[in-house]
Amino acid sequence: MKLYSNYYYIGSIHHVVSVLSGACRWPLPEDGGGVKRMLDIGCGPGNSTAVLRERYPHAEILGVDSSPDMIEAARKAYPDIDFQLCDVSTHR
Repeated sequence: MKLYSNYYYIGSIHHVVSVLSGACRWPLPEDGGGVKRMLDIGCGPGNSTAVLRERYPHAEILGVDSSPDMIEAARKAYPDIDFQLCDVSTHR
């Protein structure tokens, strides 16, 4: 199973999730600051999308990635989150 594409990989997912987790701890009003929809572009196996789901439980969240294997892994790991195959570099 190939869990990556040919795009240049910057840093590690652990660093990205760590930074995202810290940002998601910023204080917001109880209603989530009015956040209704979120799009996680390049969601990979869904780890960062799951952090967003935890922080914004009432928001509509969509994770997209260009790798079918990544989307499959994300859907298996987080079946309650919507993941779709999409190459944003060519999507119009």
